[in-house]
Amino acid sequence: MVGPDSSRLLRERIVAASIALLAIFVVGTVGYWLMGRWYLGKYAWDVGECAYMTVITITTVGFGELPH
Repeated sequence: MVGPDSSRLLRERIVAASIALLAIFVVGTVGYWLMGRWYLGKYAWDVGECAYMTVITITTVGFGELPH
């Protein structure tokens, strides 16, 4: 499809993909944070470390590490 409809469709897909990625990031970060609070107690990670772990999990980089 070429024309004004194709650019609108592309824009809608980009927005939908961005929203989905943001939702995965937020759910992953909150999930790491809640699991840390539940299992690790006072040794739980802060939100920044949880966001870091979410990013390396989503990108499949891994780095073979866990924050301390």
